Amino acid sequence: MDRRIYEMAAVIALEVGKNRMEALGDVAETADLFRYACDQMEANKGYVVKMGKDPFSGYTSTNTSVLRPHGVWLVISPFNFPCALTGGPVGAALVTGNTVVIKPATDTPWTSRLIAECLREAGLPDGVCNYVTGPGSTLGQALIEKPACCRCDFYRFL
Repeated sequence: MDRRIYEMAAVIALEVGKNRMEALGDVAETADLFRYACDQMEANKGYVVKMGKDPFSGYTSTNTSVLRPHGVWLVISPFNFPCALTGGPVGAALVTGNTVVIKPATDTPWTSRLIAECLREAGLPDGVCNYVTGPGSTLGQALIEKPACCRCDFYRFL
């Protein structure tokens, strides 16, 4: 994303009419959100956290909280910050071991597609990030109402 910032900002300006500085800021923030998610995962050692000891007398037990992947995450992004409000949730879901389906706003499909392209170019395996487009009233609604749809064989960009 850092290498493609000007291209992505130009697309945001074309899609939603943001001025140059706001569009550049949206892309830069997105790259920062990906870095932040990665930094937090590393800083918290993968979120393996020792918890307090059992408070009952006579018992000796220790507990550990371990972050585990949740499965498939659906990110339906709005039009007003098409890059950051797509990339932030996508980065957090991916860094925690989940797969993602990106469904952009009808007015901003190109911006989200560029995010998916960046992830592919970065080496993300096929099927980890999936990109679908369509009207919110039909496709978006189906994805919300039937979460199993996320596992269907939609057009897989990656």
